[in-house]
Amino acid sequence: MYKISLLFVLILTTFSLTQCKSQDSVIQKKVPFTITEKTYQHWVGGKEGSSGTNLVLRGKYDLSPLHFDTIFFQNREEKIVAEFNSNIFNIFLRIATIDSDKARLKMSKDPKDEFGNPVPVKTKNIPFDLKEDEAVLLYNVKGKEYYYKISGIKKLETVYYP
Repeated sequence: MYKISLLFVLILTTFSLTQCKSQDSVIQKKVPFTITEKTYQHWVGGKEGSSGTNLVLRGKYDLSPLHFDTIFFQNREEKIVAEFNSNIFNIFLRIATIDSDKARLKMSKDPKDEFGNPVPVKTKNIPFDLKEDEAVLLYNVKGKEYYYKISGIKKLETVYYP
């Protein structure tokens, strides 16, 4: 009986491990579009704590219906809306960075003085290990979801707004 139980556990463990998917197996190598321009740029506004990042992706697509849904970039997950014109698409994403807690919060010994402080925003870990110049694009073709990794996104100079 012990040998049968041990054999069953070994078979179950082996089956479980062989069914695991890695990140690389989820990400598509061949996609129905080509990215012709990929840039990002940090920006700083004139108001204290006002900053963020702009991400621009442009390209051509072969297959319709194609829908871009989400992008994973710089440890953030953001919904996107793409503009389609003929067989060309444009994605422009503006990500506002939340200023530091020190600049935003009123700290006091009296809790009444702290009324009105914003609730801290929880950051969600994305399911990919990406470098600063990499992103993963979630797209749909005929209702089926696919992932595509974009590498070598060119960083432009930081823009300072008055």
